[in-house]
Amino acid sequence: MLIINILLILLFFIILFYNKNIIEGQEEDNQETPKTPETLESEDFYNYANFLSDYNNILSKINLSDYLGLDIKEYMKKYNNKCEDQNEELIPNQIYDEMKSNSNINMETDIMTVENKVNNILGYFNIQIENEDELSINNDNLNNNDDNIPKLCSLVNTIYDKNNNIPESLINDITTNYGNCFTAEGEDIFQTGCKKSCHLQEEKLEICNEDSIDNLKNCKDYLNHEYHYRTPIHIKKDNGIYYNCFFNTSQPEDYYEEKPCIPKNNMCKSKKVDPTGGGCEMFNASMGGKCEDYYMFQNDNYYNCQLDPTNHEGGSHACVKNLNEHYNKPCLDKNKINIVNYNSCNFEYDN
Repeated sequence: MLIINILLILLFFIILFYNKNIIEGQEEDNQETPKTPETLESEDFYNYANFLSDYNNILSKINLSDYLGLDIKEYMKKYNNKCEDQNEELIPNQIYDEMKSNSNINMETDIMTVENKVNNILGYFNIQIENEDELSINNDNLNNNDDNIPKLCSLVNTIYDKNNNIPESLINDITTNYGNCFTAEGEDIFQTGCKKSCHLQEEKLEICNEDSIDNLKNCKDYLNHEYHYRTPIHIKKDNGIYYNCFFNTSQPEDYYEEKPCIPKNNMCKSKKVDPTGGGCEMFNASMGGKCEDYYMFQNDNYYNCQLDPTNHEGGSHACVKNLNEHYNKPCLDKNKINIVNYNSCNFEYDN
């Protein structure tokens, strides 16, 4: 709300540059000789009292988003957060010491980027937003100031920032002790105590691709698979974090990079194809519905069934677990693991 209040102040300054006739909707061309400071009269000034009385009319005439070059309401909506990080603990010394040894770790949140952009605009009017949440923690502080240990919830950004190049062993330590933001399995410290930080990640992260490959733990190895360029996939690492494999051609050699994602598209369908543990090939039309309405269980994992257009059985496409030998659709059994959402954190705006 601080940002909205400051933007209203900015709006007031903009009004000072508007001719009173334009504010009142009279957009006639004025061909009169421009007035000098000596010839200005009192009615030529749009004073603060007029600003208050015409407030609603002003808002209907001026699109502040057009003036700023962005939809400020949509831009800020995901950062105006009704939730708070309730966990007041600091990062444990063991994890903090390992972070200090990895100086490339950036513990700032995305809201800092937004704050900087808004401040760049307000700077023309000598107005600046102060950071009340003390989110700006740079690497110098991390390495040189042992007394300035960040709060535990700052680790949420640490595990989901794809640019941190954090050692997997460190992410494992964090998720083992505190869980993650989106899959309700194991510890739930982040989900219950760091809702604001998790909500910011929910607004930023991609949704996971549906397809994956069994036992693939690193996206860089995806290049070794046939048809890799046709099928976007995700992987799940042992730390519980999901990643989309993104094909990057900007380097001297093509490679797949890993982008954290949320497995919202990866819930199991409503029906198990065989309660005794049979595979998708057990499906037949007499069961009702279609192949894609079913899922299967195998080797402690769940998979949604899919049609194979290259394999015909009895005049119809076969119902299978894998396409082209490798590509399947792993899923989460909603009776055991739920996807946590933070819709209650969304700030509600009037139309």
